[in-house]
Amino acid sequence: MLGRSLKTKQTQPHDSSTAMSRSRFFAFGTVTIDDLVFADGSTMWRIPGGAAIYSALGMAVWGERPSVVAPVGGDYPVDKLADQIDLSLCRPIERTLRNWGLYEEGGVRCFIFRAGMRNWLDFCPQTADLDAGPFPFCHLAPLPLDLQAKLADALRARTARLISVDLDGRRLSETPASEVARLMAVVDLFMPSQQEVAEIFPGLTPLDAMRALRDLSPETPGHCHQMRRGGRDRA
Repeated sequence: MLGRSLKTKQTQPHDSSTAMSRSRFFAFGTVTIDDLVFADGSTMWRIPGGAAIYSALGMAVWGERPSVVAPVGGDYPVDKLADQIDLSLCRPIERTLRNWGLYEEGGVRCFIFRAGMRNWLDFCPQTADLDAGPFPFCHLAPLPLDLQAKLADALRARTARLISVDLDGRRLSETPASEVARLMAVVDLFMPSQQEVAEIFPGLTPLDAMRALRDLSPETPGHCHQMRRGGRDRA
């Protein structure tokens, strides 16, 4: 069913006006095809991945059928998702973002975009992908921070009841704390990893960094989690 829907979307203009109101839960982010190489030399090919997909699958555990908003190509292996999530809102593109996923001993992993797919924004959802809503409950998976802020603003304008956000660690050390504060001010739940907090506040102890993060936006609940080293996608 998902496969048929996605193929239809590949040949017709993107129109989400009827679908977006069907779900209460939405995940915004990237959709990827992952080719995995493990430390023992074994491999797994064409694994459906992407932070938006994993976020949506987490919602589906609770009996929901969430919608993903992301660019996706007709090559995406939708059959492996067993109709657990709705991909009908995904903007069709020529090819899905494809990764090498390298797993090493000790849980270290690194995801590398395939050659010819290094412009991350080409594979990110945009505010133009939104219709009038409603979007009651939304999660912003890792995306460029300024794009997350724009999406959060657009979702707030469409009366989103709850917005959670998961940061991307790339270039956080170059991002002014004021930009992080602006994002925190427009979301309801802020979920950085310990490593990402350390990137925002280099030189501080973990406890002092968490206090500094709280001071940026005292009204925004936060949850800090441990991330495996090398766990984010790398361009």
